[in-house]
Amino acid sequence: MFQGLYTGWPGRGFNKQGIQASLFCSEKEAFVQHDLWRCHMGQKRPHTIGSGIAIRAWLSRWGAFHPAFIVLLLLFIAVGAFPAHAHAETVRIGYFESEKYGYIGADGDLRGYDVQLSKTIGMYGGFDADMRGYDNVPDMEEALRTGEVDALIDFLKTDKREQEFIFTNSPILEELVSVYSDDIPNAPIGSSAAEIEALRIGYVSDAGFLNYFMDYCTDNGISPQLVAFHDEDEMHSAMDQGKTDACMTGSAVPTGYKVLLTLPPLGSYLMLRAGDESLRNRIDSAIAQIRTDNPDYISNLYQLYVASHNKEMSPLTSQEREYLAKHPVLSVAIVRHAEPFVVEKDDGTIGGVIPDYYKALGKKLGVTFDFVVYEKTQDAIDAVSSGKTDILGHYYGDIIIAERDDLYDTMEYGSTECARLTRSNFNGKMQTAAVTNRTAYLLAEQIEADIKLETYPNLEACYQALMRGDVDAMVGSMTGVTWLINQHTMRGISLSILPEVTLGTRGAVSRDNSTLLFVLNKAIAVSGGSMNEAVIENAIDSKTDLLTALENLPLGFTVGIGAVLMLLVIMLIVALVLLARSSRERLALLNREMNVDSLTGAGSRRFGTELLGRELLLFRRYGDGPMLAMLDIDHFKEKNDTLGHEYGDFVLKRVVEVIRATIRKSDTVIRWGGDEFILLFPRTQGDDANRVLEKVVTAISNADFTMDGTGQQVTISVGASFFQPEDLDITPALRRCDTALYEAKTTRNTYHIFSGEDN
Repeated sequence: MFQGLYTGWPGRGFNKQGIQASLFCSEKEAFVQHDLWRCHMGQKRPHTIGSGIAIRAWLSRWGAFHPAFIVLLLLFIAVGAFPAHAHAETVRIGYFESEKYGYIGADGDLRGYDVQLSKTIGMYGGFDADMRGYDNVPDMEEALRTGEVDALIDFLKTDKREQEFIFTNSPILEELVSVYSDDIPNAPIGSSAAEIEALRIGYVSDAGFLNYFMDYCTDNGISPQLVAFHDEDEMHSAMDQGKTDACMTGSAVPTGYKVLLTLPPLGSYLMLRAGDESLRNRIDSAIAQIRTDNPDYISNLYQLYVASHNKEMSPLTSQEREYLAKHPVLSVAIVRHAEPFVVEKDDGTIGGVIPDYYKALGKKLGVTFDFVVYEKTQDAIDAVSSGKTDILGHYYGDIIIAERDDLYDTMEYGSTECARLTRSNFNGKMQTAAVTNRTAYLLAEQIEADIKLETYPNLEACYQALMRGDVDAMVGSMTGVTWLINQHTMRGISLSILPEVTLGTRGAVSRDNSTLLFVLNKAIAVSGGSMNEAVIENAIDSKTDLLTALENLPLGFTVGIGAVLMLLVIMLIVALVLLARSSRERLALLNREMNVDSLTGAGSRRFGTELLGRELLLFRRYGDGPMLAMLDIDHFKEKNDTLGHEYGDFVLKRVVEVIRATIRKSDTVIRWGGDEFILLFPRTQGDDANRVLEKVVTAISNADFTMDGTGQQVTISVGASFFQPEDLDITPALRRCDTALYEAKTTRNTYHIFSGEDN
């Protein structure tokens, strides 16, 4: 994947265009072949990036191309790409014009959840989705009725509609109808029906979920006052002015509001004319294939356009406004020699990723940040925890580490994958890796246990240790490694991405200053783009970029340059043609490699971490969380050592096979590492929890684990737990599972569910 970060010859330093490509496309959504970087499903910037960069790079460096040759090159590319769209059928799909679901983007292209999902369904279904926008529901239904469109996307089922139209069998979205407020004194999360009845509730007219809410009111014998508005802005404005008490939505509740009521999930579908079963079957098959190729695609798309669409910062409370008025200048502690996050310039000013990012936060909050430089990370931590400095600007930690440091950690500014550098001639077993002091703890939790981490004050010191041969490798964030490689030659160095290892950058404040924490989090929540811009601007040192690129040119490059250049152009043409014809297969393979454990077929740790994180967010919002179970295979090491690794691999695969045959389709099996697995059971509580765990343990102990006439009985120990309201990340829940697992291991072949009495 790293090759997608730079253009030109493999081995050169990174450039800003390549880094920008990596920032706006997640690792699941990108495909890299040599110097080609292309974004696919779920992309945040839905243009082909890599081919354009590669072509521009070659044209700029070798501007002596004959014009006829350039025309021939473009002709070949056009011929290779044209057939993919030559005979596609057109299906007209109507969508509701709104800022989340269908709108014109800043680049003039049509954007939105419904638009992009329709286009993807068309790609899988073998048709071009011709999008038709409407501003009201009656016109949309009439357009479908008269044949102006072939389908309408994102419609709820009602008795009246089902009498006239047909719906896809597969929902495209399941959302929770919620009532929320910004400031109702003493109103609890999860208000009673009687408390809801006393409210004046605003909603957007033509809301398809209104009948669903009215059914709830009828069932509970309540009749709250409902007020219709033209759009969400008008609805929120009325609540801010006290004209209503609360708002109602069928999509994500905006950041910063208190959820008072949530109804069970309500599905939305594509709606078609009665009798058009053929098109419905094609759409259903396309949706099923999308979910197969990329199980997270629809949820990621929802997160991109709907859940994270709030562009405005949540309103500050009176206490927060008063705090900022008293503190117009806030001090930020940063650490020296932490490039590219902190850069001391020749003129004495402070720059880098963190200062640039805080300038953006300052504009949102109306304050100024002064930066105080410390020699060591611990010095900066002590300054903030003691109140000498207001904010720790660059902190690699979580709530557990922050509590140890007597700090509160902020939301993440952003997270990035890590990269590993090794010497090219290193062929032995990796035993040591250099990391920075401030990342050591988090990396130790993610890197193989048999690799010893040697700590150094900064990335430059890690690099020098690697070059001296003091360590076998060095590990750092992609942002830091990008900057580092552009300072040094790449000769003799190999690099690889570690998709399962990530670092999240955040800040921290004193535990005595929770008001500042809440203020920062509101600004951080709407500043993700500012972090990306800061990284793009600072990961490359413009003064050394050209020198580094020249230094990294292969020896003897100028010899035979014409023949080599011609060969590269031919390779480019072939690569583009192949890419246009087989991108879907490569994307499916890439997603599978990143999300599925290659040995057992279970979900990968990376997939599991993301899934658990999403489940925690849903739990914190709606209070309906899953049961988590952590299991170990009893005496697995002994079996592996005595019967061989081949038998050990067989046991791992067989355990997954038996568990999947035992649990529900909605449950998930994740290989967490070694012989340790995580099981996720949605909507499983009380007696159901005991029953399903007993069923899994019994199924394994009764299963046949014989391979080629050799085998032993296999049993497992299982520890289970549930998310708690105080959980801010998945770590506490996993630790509770681990504690319960320890209890189960005292007898083995059993399970234990964590309780408050467990230590």
